[in-house]
Amino acid sequence: MHQCDSKDNGKHLFAYYKEITKNYLFEVVVPHVRGQNGDTVLSAYLKSWNDFAMLTTLLQRMFVYLDRLYLKGAN
Repeated sequence: MHQCDSKDNGKHLFAYYKEITKNYLFEVVVPHVRGQNGDTVLSAYLKSWNDFAMLTTLLQRMFVYLDRLYLKGAN
């Protein structure tokens, strides 16, 4: 399959996705969980995990949308 603009933007998009994920984990999750102990670390981790799962779901939906509209023959 080829993208409609015939440029290979996939690696830039993947790098952006990877950077968003890394930034979220190191700038949001780690500080939120650090300094917690006992049950509070588990509840903080669970909240962070649920937020991360929502983020990845939204990004996955964005990629499905882009695949459907911007790739030739992706239907």
